[in-house]
Amino acid sequence: MDPKDMSGEEARVRFDLACLDYVKSPNTEAFDFILKYGSSITVLEFVKVLRPNVTDNDEATRLNAITLLIDFSLKLSLKPVEVKLFLEFLAGRLSDRYTIIPKILSGITSFAKAYELDTDTIKKVCEEFFEHVDVPALHQETRYKAYNLLYTILQRNILDMINTMKQDFVLNYIRTIDGEQDPRNLIIVFKMNVIVLQHFNLDGIEETIFDVISCYYPIDFQPPEDEEKKVPVTPDQLKAHLNNCLKANGKLASHVIPLLLDKFDSSLLDSRLQSMETLKQCILAYGIGAMEEFGTRVWNEVKNEIYNGVNSDLREKCLDVVSAIFWVITLPNVKSKELDPVSFLVTSRDFAEEKLSYCEEKYFKPTILIYVAIIRSSGVSSGLVSKYCLPSLWSRYQTHTDTSFKVDMLNEMSVLYEAFLSEPTRIKNAVEHVDWIQLQSTLMLELESCKCDETNDAVLCILSEILALYQAAELHKEKEQLLDIAKIVQGVYNNICTQENIAEGSNALSILTVISRTYPDTVNSLLLLKLLNKIDEGDKTSQIIISRLLVGDLFIQHSQRLMKRLSEHEDIDIIHLLTTALSYQETEDVFEFCMKIIFQQMLLLLLTAATSESSSRLSEESAMILFQGFTTALYTGYHSHTEDMKMFMRVFDRTPIMGEDSDEYTPSQAVKFTRFAAIIEIVLKYAALDYSIELSWEQWHHVLKFTSDPLTVRSVCSIIGIVISRGQLETTNIPDLEGTIDKIFMLLEDSSSDISYFNKAWLMIRLGQALIQGWHHKAEKAIQLYVMYLTNKTTHAITVTLTKHLLLPIHRGHRIVLYKQRFLMTLIPLITPYINANNSDLSSEVKSSLVEGVCVLLESLPQTVVGRYGDTLYPIVLSALSTPSATSLVAALKLSQYLITHVPSCVILHLDTLIRSLCHTATSASADPHGRVHALEVLATCTRQLHHTHTHVHREYVLRRVKQACGDRKRVVRTKACEVLEQWLKINL
Repeated sequence: MDPKDMSGEEARVRFDLACLDYVKSPNTEAFDFILKYGSSITVLEFVKVLRPNVTDNDEATRLNAITLLIDFSLKLSLKPVEVKLFLEFLAGRLSDRYTIIPKILSGITSFAKAYELDTDTIKKVCEEFFEHVDVPALHQETRYKAYNLLYTILQRNILDMINTMKQDFVLNYIRTIDGEQDPRNLIIVFKMNVIVLQHFNLDGIEETIFDVISCYYPIDFQPPEDEEKKVPVTPDQLKAHLNNCLKANGKLASHVIPLLLDKFDSSLLDSRLQSMETLKQCILAYGIGAMEEFGTRVWNEVKNEIYNGVNSDLREKCLDVVSAIFWVITLPNVKSKELDPVSFLVTSRDFAEEKLSYCEEKYFKPTILIYVAIIRSSGVSSGLVSKYCLPSLWSRYQTHTDTSFKVDMLNEMSVLYEAFLSEPTRIKNAVEHVDWIQLQSTLMLELESCKCDETNDAVLCILSEILALYQAAELHKEKEQLLDIAKIVQGVYNNICTQENIAEGSNALSILTVISRTYPDTVNSLLLLKLLNKIDEGDKTSQIIISRLLVGDLFIQHSQRLMKRLSEHEDIDIIHLLTTALSYQETEDVFEFCMKIIFQQMLLLLLTAATSESSSRLSEESAMILFQGFTTALYTGYHSHTEDMKMFMRVFDRTPIMGEDSDEYTPSQAVKFTRFAAIIEIVLKYAALDYSIELSWEQWHHVLKFTSDPLTVRSVCSIIGIVISRGQLETTNIPDLEGTIDKIFMLLEDSSSDISYFNKAWLMIRLGQALIQGWHHKAEKAIQLYVMYLTNKTTHAITVTLTKHLLLPIHRGHRIVLYKQRFLMTLIPLITPYINANNSDLSSEVKSSLVEGVCVLLESLPQTVVGRYGDTLYPIVLSALSTPSATSLVAALKLSQYLITHVPSCVILHLDTLIRSLCHTATSASADPHGRVHALEVLATCTRQLHHTHTHVHREYVLRRVKQACGDRKRVVRTKACEVLEQWLKINL
């Protein structure tokens, strides 16, 4: 009944009765009435009503009364004075029993989040909390609520707490959190630590709070494997939050850094890795003050590990520390007498030189790694390395006589120059100190005199990096060039001419390409014009070089001339040159030119080659080269120009492949059509066409009446698949498409056709995938044909391939769950008889592949869908478990584990049979060791996923059989058996 329909006195009486009723036994009806009437009274009046219940001797009554007070008050909009009085009232109840404290803590937290609290209220709450709540003695959940209250107050009212409570709060806080061990609570404790460390005055108590925090370092928490004991906290989360604590206040540096260096001396790798990661973060946070005190000591520790350590991960962490040190000491406006960047770097260089003098081969790479770490720290550091370290490295290189080691030196120094290129400020500072003339002289001399391929590649590699640095610094735009580009071009070209074979991806060609984009006039006058004349002489090297020089403006300048020559007479070299050059174009302007001029001409030539008779102006070889260039162009960006694709498709649709009255299919027509089908397949596959595909399916169907050429049929299958998968059936002539699909099915079913079984398999894959993924109504036919292949012994060899391609790659997509469900409904009943262990028609490999395919299919379906087929799938498991094939057995065990985890209802009815089969497999000496381990893992899954009332009846049997496995001759089986034995021992009613 609504209080509005009652008199004031009656409503008040009913209100008091509702409160009494709720306190005795909480219920929704009473609470709703209290809420409706309570809007007419103040929260203080409500407190007075419930005060007798709040102080009642009965613990449950007090809990219910406080719960009602809090829940009711949170529904109201309170005035500041009401909030203050109510929270002081709740804080005064923190001395109550431990069963009531959690609700009070939650209530205060909720109010602290909902309202702005004044200074007096905060102080009162904190004083009552620290005085009456013995947090370490509480349960984990209650401790979490206590920490959450403190965290909420710290987040919202930090300045008020600092001004009123000062260090008293910190000391009480330390006593509260001391000894916490639960990872769930530690996350919030670490978050509070950061706030306390950053905002409160810690003078005189730094060591006290450090002791409380440092006891957790390093983190060695490992999440429990038991599902029931798992916590939503990872070791990485704990490490990250603890690191935040340690780096939160620079006053802790004198304690933290020695701790980290001490942990770095540990014999445990994980402890050493953690210490270096934390040290890096602390150095970046503490700044120059800490580095003045500990920088030299830290450097001595990490440099020894870098030079003499064996673990690559630890070396990387140490290099990160080096970067952090130099980042700090090279910060703007930071001046330190103890850690001057130049003197510190020179000291580091001198140490490196000492090491190199002792054993150059061993210490050269670590030295380079240190320099790279310094370069990556800042732009200033990059300039210092360029000025003080690079000259000594090049001097050492020039005086070295061991050719093999000089190659290693060049390769390592290439990494150094690559580091300069990673950031603009590093480039700017680095190039100021490079002696470009001396550097060029050294490298060109090496290039002229090198006698082995390794040295040649190393010189070209570092030359490439140096040119990239030169251009990145935009030095090529200066009037006075620091490098003699003409000399470099000539030297690289001469080097290429000395090689017997030049690969298209070589460093020499890459250098020429880079120079061609930046210095087109130099390249054109010095090299390109001369090389173009050599094409007529059949010089393959010149052809390769030209394809890399024709970039940017040079391509626009010369390509039309080459196309004109090609239109006058067939020249395979020019075709190959142009198609290769197309793939190296970068700028949008060149792309537009290629599309408007070159690419359309290539399309025209290609169409002519594909549609004309044997008297084609282009030979088959030329057409294929053009075709290769066409596909390369599609890969490199031309597919965005859909107008040209549309033009190509319109020309194709107007081109009759054969006369309509033809009753035969000549070999020349077969070659022509195969080429044409392959071109269309590439266009549809790689071109991002946003228009409806208008294909003459009648032509395809007409051709398939006369040919069984596997390449032609394969291309047609792909084209059909692409159209179906793009959902464009509505825009095609469906009857012709239906006829084409039926024709392909006939070819696949015809055992007397000329198509090999291998090609049939791939045709089946291409068409079957498209039909299944798009769930065309003929997909059922594809599945039936697939099963026909299973039953035919001749096709056993390709069935595994079919299974893996038809089942495994079915991707996610629009309505794909429905498609997979229908696929499952159709396929499972058909393949079940063939998986049966008693069926000898299929090889064990085929059976294994089938079971594995079913597993993958099930994993992508909702559990509700899988549950409907549990009874159908379960026989597959039992049949496969008895197979002697190891691969089939493992696949069946994976499927059984999936069913137990996701559809336990279908397993429970046959659990007795399954348990015995698993125990037999786990203890069978004839079973593969992997199969025995998997069987034991499934037994373990039963204890985690099935209710103990179902597993307890099998407990004694399983324990007896698993004890046998504990004595297995294979250690991996024994280990797993002991784990399973322990889990089954825990099962108890």
